Amino acid sequence: MNQLQEALRGVAATQELKEWTRRRLVRERTRRRSAGRKGLAAAVCACLLCLLLGAGGYRFYMSPVSYISIDVNPSLELGLNAFDRVVQTVAYNDGGDEIAARLSLQNMPYQQAVDEVLSDQVFQSYAAQGNGVVFTVVSGDGARLQAGLEGCSGYYASGGHSYLADARCLDEAHTNGLSVGKYRAYLELSEYDPSVTVDDCHHMSMGELQQRLEQCHEGAQSTQGHGHGEHRHGHS
Repeated sequence: MNQLQEALRGVAATQELKEWTRRRLVRERTRRRSAGRKGLAAAVCACLLCLLLGAGGYRFYMSPVSYISIDVNPSLELGLNAFDRVVQTVAYNDGGDEIAARLSLQNMPYQQAVDEVLSDQVFQSYAAQGNGVVFTVVSGDGARLQAGLEGCSGYYASGGHSYLADARCLDEAHTNGLSVGKYRAYLELSEYDPSVTVDDCHHMSMGELQQRLEQCHEGAQSTQGHGHGEHRHGHS
């Protein structure tokens, strides 16, 4: 009020005009203070909204929507977010644990992460034993990711093979403590040999599973060949 009184001191006007001016200035000051409080409240709300959006954005970024299983003897599974970046690395055996501890794959584009795994010395020592690396993709856009895998620099050099699996296979694999790649191989092998169990697969390398599958494929083809031969003989 001192500033207000100082402003009015030299004004030659009626007392009524001075009083009207004083009230008008007081109302204006009150209005500005109220607007300031509303502005502060709006700023606080905006900050809270940014925090909420930030937390939601972080959860969105960190949520895996696709998976790539990399199996030879070490079994690793990479979880990818909507931007095809690695946000999760899970090992399913001791060899996988060793490699996961050696590499820092978080936030890498998936092709770069795969190249890092394939160029790791420990991983290469397993691949050098003659067992091709098996990649298994679970994604709503699996064909695109599969094509991207085949474009990785070490894919063919590692004897790579890639397969697609679905979300149900992924869930069952995790329930049974296996990577989705190894579980997919188990399901295929069990079609030929129902005596094979999930527990058996825990104690088998991916190379052993692949060898068993190749033997089954060859046996099935041989059986079909004999069947066709007998059929032709019947018509001779």
